[in-house]
Amino acid sequence: MQYQRGHVIQKKRKISAYNLFQMDWWKNKTNANVQKICADDWKKLEENDYKFYQEQANEITNNQKLNPTKFIENAKSRSTVLNKEILNIKRIFNSLQITCGQEFITLTVSNNNELNSNYFGSNVGEEFYRNSSKFRDFVAPFRSFSVVKYNEHIDILDKVKKSFQNQDLLLEAENNKNVETDIDINKVNSKDVRNNVRKLLKSKFEKDVNGTTIPYKNWITQKKYAIENWPDDVIFQDYDNIKNEKDRKKVLLALKDIKFVRLD
Repeated sequence: MQYQRGHVIQKKRKISAYNLFQMDWWKNKTNANVQKICADDWKKLEENDYKFYQEQANEITNNQKLNPTKFIENAKSRSTVLNKEILNIKRIFNSLQITCGQEFITLTVSNNNELNSNYFGSNVGEEFYRNSSKFRDFVAPFRSFSVVKYNEHIDILDKVKKSFQNQDLLLEAENNKNVETDIDINKVNSKDVRNNVRKLLKSKFEKDVNGTTIPYKNWITQKKYAIENWPDDVIFQDYDNIKNEKDRKKVLLALKDIKFVRLD
């Protein structure tokens, strides 16, 4: 039997600047083929108008962010939430009993180290549970089975997470390998080479020291990071700022072995 997760809150779809532009544009429009006309007008927008829609879209997206469903660590808070939601479910049961002629009884147990159990349902269902000793015989095995299945579920999740992490590492290595392969050391000044060098160094910085942005401007004065295998006679800086072609070529030849180190 597969372990069933609780209800997962669905994340709202991200609103784009174009979505907002469409909402404004479609007002009072009755032309045929409006989708294409709207797209054409979007492409003709002035920069200021585009920024207006982009800022509004970003604001809406930020306001839509939801916290993921997770286990409530505080026992008192967990009990409060559980009792509140059980009352809501009981209201649904009682409504269905009236509208559909169905009676309900639900048995709950903890799937961790807590020993508490509960039952709830429609009024007739709860009365039946109280008058039937057979139900109580199910509590202990039900709880034991739930704990086993939950632990299996967590173990599977851990394995899946580890698998994804390994895949990400392999993908990152493959991407870096492709970037290195795409760098032509005979075209040290080309736009593609400059972009690929920047991309590769950023990837190494994130992987080696868990950093986000390489502090090129204050690299000499900062004390948090160091770089290894960068050419000794070339000052470390943004590749774009290296003016000497010979120095650029030295950097390209060293790229494969360059790595960042955290000092603190």
